Amino acid sequence: MKYQYIVLFIISLVTLSCKSTKELAQKKDKKNYTKEEKKLTSEQKLQIDYYFFEGLKEKNNDNFKKAAENFEKAIEIDNTNHAFWYELAQVLIASNQTSLLSRAVVASKKTIELSPENVWYQQLYGSLMQKIGNLNEAEKTYLKLIELQPNKLSLIDDLASIYVANKKFKEAVELYSELEKKYGKNDEFTFKIARTYVQAEKYNEAITTLEQNIIGNKDANSQLISLLANLYNYKNQTDKAISLFESYLNIDKYPELFMPLADLYYKVGEDTKALQTAEKIFPNNAVDLDEKIKFLYNNLLVQSKLSDENYQAAFNLCDKLIEQYPNEAKVYALKGDFYYQQKKLNEARVSYSNATKYDKTIFSIWQQLFSIDIDLSNFKGLKETTEEAKIYFPNQPIVFYFNGIALSQLKDYKASLESLKEGLDIYTDNENLTEQLKISIAESYYRLGIYEESDRYFEEVLANNPTNALALNNYAYYLSERDEKLNRAKELSEKSLSLEPDNSSYLDTYGWILYKLGDLEGAEKYIKMSLEKSPESAEVLEHYGDLLFEKGNTKEAMEYWKKAKEKGGDSEELLKKIKTGKINE
Repeated sequence: MKYQYIVLFIISLVTLSCKSTKELAQKKDKKNYTKEEKKLTSEQKLQIDYYFFEGLKEKNNDNFKKAAENFEKAIEIDNTNHAFWYELAQVLIASNQTSLLSRAVVASKKTIELSPENVWYQQLYGSLMQKIGNLNEAEKTYLKLIELQPNKLSLIDDLASIYVANKKFKEAVELYSELEKKYGKNDEFTFKIARTYVQAEKYNEAITTLEQNIIGNKDANSQLISLLANLYNYKNQTDKAISLFESYLNIDKYPELFMPLADLYYKVGEDTKALQTAEKIFPNNAVDLDEKIKFLYNNLLVQSKLSDENYQAAFNLCDKLIEQYPNEAKVYALKGDFYYQQKKLNEARVSYSNATKYDKTIFSIWQQLFSIDIDLSNFKGLKETTEEAKIYFPNQPIVFYFNGIALSQLKDYKASLESLKEGLDIYTDNENLTEQLKISIAESYYRLGIYEESDRYFEEVLANNPTNALALNNYAYYLSERDEKLNRAKELSEKSLSLEPDNSSYLDTYGWILYKLGDLEGAEKYIKMSLEKSPESAEVLEHYGDLLFEKGNTKEAMEYWKKAKEKGGDSEELLKKIKTGKINE
């Protein structure tokens, strides 16, 4: 125990030396000493210094719970020390737990009771009242604070915010008006008065306040100009907003006004003026890159089809941004978005790929690349892209899904299965993606000839979601290809068609199952329907050729088999049929 008391004694010396400095400062302001301090023994003083010091240490380490425990132990010994209560209130608030706020209120009230003139204690209590929504109490507290520090403008701002939150807009305006009388009119007060009117939905009063500051003022504040123009626009006085911006159109003095003016030109159909205004300001570094990108997205990229003028302008502006910001991934992605909008997929792919060179962490860009490779049937490119993406996004199951799709299309079914299973092992709350992964795993097992596992994964998907049309169709088709459970296949296919009756692939599957069951008339009806919807499908063309052959139309069957080959069909079985002129058993 002696060792412990030696440590406590050293701590107390440090604390007391700090405390003596406080006391010297506080003696200058005896108003802080409204309550008599509790008389303590030497041992009690050592104990509370220890707990207080430990509390501060834990607070600095963000261990707020332990800090609170130490401050409370100090308070148990001396509940008249306002500093202990203040520190306790602070750590309870810092814990960011709603359940602790009531205790923080008690502690904060106690600091004011013990030292009512301390502005820090009053400010903590006022902010706490705001936090818990007791705005009337917060208002009283800040009025007291302003009495204590009448020249501290931040307190007046805080009180005005409380008035606004409490729907006392008139009082907030009066507060700022009093400041204007005291300090003279200035842009900051004008903005705050106008903003308060806007919050009160008194738009005409806000407009009048701003016009009094701006009209005839060649050096008007750009923030006030923008707010007034926005209010004009909100009140459907777009012509006045445009006129206001135009009267201050000086690229050196007001560069920030060019982009909103260009937006308004687009709004009223003045496309040429909008583009000319944008072209003037785009090279200017005073305007943030994100503002320029936002302009292009909001006015050009949202259009389903660009006019020739806008199309060329969009790419010219993109090129200017790339020249100005050559290492920014966003500008390459933006150009990629325009190409994608115009269905120029190869060009879009190049732009998105460039974007990933400068920032590999924007997942949406990688997703665009996956989508484009699927649309282009560029499975080699998809494999390469997803292999790289796996390095940067190892916890994104969709990356492994697309990687598995690419490998499957490249006939590397074993590697596909590994990637898809890896993706399935990553937690996701996206049930649709989980089902897609399982369906793809079932297909890879089928291609590997492991039919039992293939069926198991299909059945697992359907047990969880009996209306998954893709699983119903694909399972049915693979059963028919194996000439197994054809009646079960027919039931599955019928259900998929009831869900998506116009899906050409599902129509073909059902027709193919009927063909396998020997119902050639029924098969012809559905395969023909599929062919009408997908005349370019090599698989449907081949199936129709098989049907014609079974009906004795060998010449016509050969024509459809050849068409299937022309459209990309390259299976060994198809090539044999073309070579021999018959279906090989």
